[in-house]
Amino acid sequence: MKKVVVATAALLFVSCVSGGHGTDPNKTNSDWGWRSAGLTASSTDLDSNAGYINITHVGNRVFVMDSRLVSGLRKYRIFTTLQGASSWDSLVLPNQLTPYSWYPDSPSLYVGTEETGDVWKYNVNDKSWVDMNTGADSGFAVQGLGMFEGGLVACLASPYKYTRPILWNQSNKWIDINKTGQFPISRSFHTGIEYHGTFYAATYDTGVWAWTPSDSMWRKIQDPSSPFDSAVHDGKFPRTMVVFNDSLYVGYYNNNGIQKLLGNTWSRMDSCAVYPSGGTKIANCAGPVHAYTSAIWNNHLIVSGYYSSIPVVDMAPAKPKGWSLLGGDTWKGGFTTYDMTVVGDTLYTASWEAVWKYPLSQLDSAVKMYSAYPQYPSSSSAATALTKNK
Repeated sequence: MKKVVVATAALLFVSCVSGGHGTDPNKTNSDWGWRSAGLTASSTDLDSNAGYINITHVGNRVFVMDSRLVSGLRKYRIFTTLQGASSWDSLVLPNQLTPYSWYPDSPSLYVGTEETGDVWKYNVNDKSWVDMNTGADSGFAVQGLGMFEGGLVACLASPYKYTRPILWNQSNKWIDINKTGQFPISRSFHTGIEYHGTFYAATYDTGVWAWTPSDSMWRKIQDPSSPFDSAVHDGKFPRTMVVFNDSLYVGYYNNNGIQKLLGNTWSRMDSCAVYPSGGTKIANCAGPVHAYTSAIWNNHLIVSGYYSSIPVVDMAPAKPKGWSLLGGDTWKGGFTTYDMTVVGDTLYTASWEAVWKYPLSQLDSAVKMYSAYPQYPSSSSAATALTKNK
């Protein structure tokens, strides 16, 4: 039987953390561009190597996860607010468990734990928690969550275990779909997505894998070729996956950028022109590289990540081809955007120092205002690469 814990104000919500748990020096009343979402890391947090790494939403409720060092170990917390609000609350799991991964599925948020291999289901409407009872041994962390054919998929891992359970929930029963152990034992998937009857799993450095109920084993999807010779730039670093215009796109944390899956091969969105320089290959990329995160709004694909953290938007159909920096001259988000999500008509981003938001009602006009940048900038001063077409 599932254990249900009804949230009380004292246990699960530490309410009204006005302006986040730090001050908000960048708050603006401007009607244009990026603005603070009200959650800013304090100087104490930043000094202790703490920052915001994940963001998602269920309906109009936004959830942010931070990462911080506690006695030399990484620990995580969840904060939540409503779209448009500036005050954030702390959301605490039952038994003070540490969150590690999540998956939104309205009206619920599934949260995987770091210590116990458990998955908890949080109902946004009645603020209750349900223990999904994976049956995993203590010591497993839920590294990644996804959904396939209406059932939650959880990837469990532990440095002290020699198994890699990948559990699929069917009719409230968990089935291990990695009993053969063929999925790479040394790595877990962090992101899973369903596409055309197949479950695709993105790992940290062993590429993308695929599985269907008719498969006896997991299938490795061939890695995209790299425009660089060095192994550190190879194609095995997928970070984000999204279905866009009925195609599966994967964002890589290297110069492979955004790739569209075509059967068992890949096609890059805007190619890298590769030319020799001093015996090595150099890539001049016309599309986003080092991608951490992606989002969809209307007919636009939005991507962001490392180097220039400013989100970039695919300019089609407003312009035939190219990418535009989104509100670049109003961006205050620092060097890296780790995650983003679209809530109604607002784009929210989790940068290490703060959470930011952008009104997507301005997106089409922003795309028309700027020309495509000629190559992806290599510094946080990326806004200087813009030329306005007025």
